[in-house]
Amino acid sequence: MSNKNKIPWEKHRLEFEHENQMFRADITYWAKDYSIDVIKPSEKYIAGAHIMLAAPAIYSIHRIAMKNMKMLDLISICKERIISEFNL
Repeated sequence: MSNKNKIPWEKHRLEFEHENQMFRADITYWAKDYSIDVIKPSEKYIAGAHIMLAAPAIYSIHRIAMKNMKMLDLISICKERIISEFNL
């Protein structure tokens, strides 16, 4: 497989508090897909979601402006998913 066909996966450590509960997770992502590995309060894998390649939207942690592209705030999405998974 050539380098041009490799997906540029990245990792981001997410730490936040919600209702006096501390959360820590690793987000593995690229522009069109993500998953969450929760570390704290207990270990849990949360499957993410995929955006079709043809759709004019991408997941983003860093705010960057791209013409004709909707930027989905991955931090907010992941926080909501984690809180939901822990029923808080």
